[in-house]
Amino acid sequence: MFENIREDVRYKARDFYGSDSFRHCLKALFEEGTLPTIIFRTANFLYKYRLTLLAWVFKQINHVFFGILIGPNADIGPGFLIAHSDGVVINCHARIGSHLVVQHQVTIGQRNNQMPTVGNYVMCGCGSKILGACTVGDNVKIGANAVVVHDVPSNCTVVGIPARVVKQRQAQEQPAQ
Repeated sequence: MFENIREDVRYKARDFYGSDSFRHCLKALFEEGTLPTIIFRTANFLYKYRLTLLAWVFKQINHVFFGILIGPNADIGPGFLIAHSDGVVINCHARIGSHLVVQHQVTIGQRNNQMPTVGNYVMCGCGSKILGACTVGDNVKIGANAVVVHDVPSNCTVVGIPARVVKQRQAQEQPAQ
């Protein structure tokens, strides 16, 4: 849990300030969206140790105070960054890789009782939705208000309703951790 929180804060510092120095990490700790991330990580930790009632309480704290609804058993890798916390919804059965960036009003949820799988280094723009049994590859940018209902290949940008690829990039090296 603490390793994930540390990587969440370091990733936010790198994204916001261009450095993960102690000073920038301290600033990132007090940015909007960091506390809800820490509360989610705590709820997830409690859920894994079968303290489901307590995990549910932490989930409700996020929902009431920050307007975020993330299931405590959601599988989200390290480097989870919530840029703006209003209206973020992530279903409890979603499988998400590392270094996910979400803006406000993002939904990652089920459609026809099937859940999405999201890769590493994915950025979800304001109001974007990822729904159903689709797989989003690595290094993907999802545009504002895009609705992803089909598989998305790696290294691309998608926009529209339903989302379609508008830019395909060459595979790139991952940033140093």
